Amino acid sequence: TDLAWAAAGGGKILQVVSASTTTLTTTTSTTWDALVPSVDITPSADTSKILVMWTDNNIFCNSTGYYYLTIMRDTSTNLGHGTYGNILGYGAGDDPPGAPSQCSCVVLDDPATDSSVNYCVYGKTVTGTALYTSNGATCYITAMEIGA
Repeated sequence: TDLAWAAAGGGKILQVVSASTTTLTTTTSTTWDALVPSVDITPSADTSKILVMWTDNNIFCNSTGYYYLTIMRDTSTNLGHGTYGNILGYGAGDDPPGAPSQCSCVVLDDPATDSSVNYCVYGKTVTGTALYTSNGATCYITAMEIGA
């Protein structure tokens, strides 16, 4: 009987790409609208998974109302719920706007490709009020390729 351990397979971080911004992004859309920043990654194999992490320390809505945020792959594949996305927030309705919220989201994606993919946070509001992100605070998005 061979008591040697088999080598561990998969689960290694193969690459990390990241983008950041302090640029204000605004949307009043009631359908999914791209926010900044976005990141591109080219998996080394079609069996790799991509761990996507996004954080924004200064996000708010300028009126009372709900807003939704989600991470999209290649502008069309919603990695959250189709209607509600990954994050639900609520605007304070104050003037000036209420205290900014901190939001973050982590999603494990299986793009099943070795071609370049783009990840971006999208947002929408329920009532068409203005949603602001990255207002002077740094917003980050990071994609990590995890080997199969």
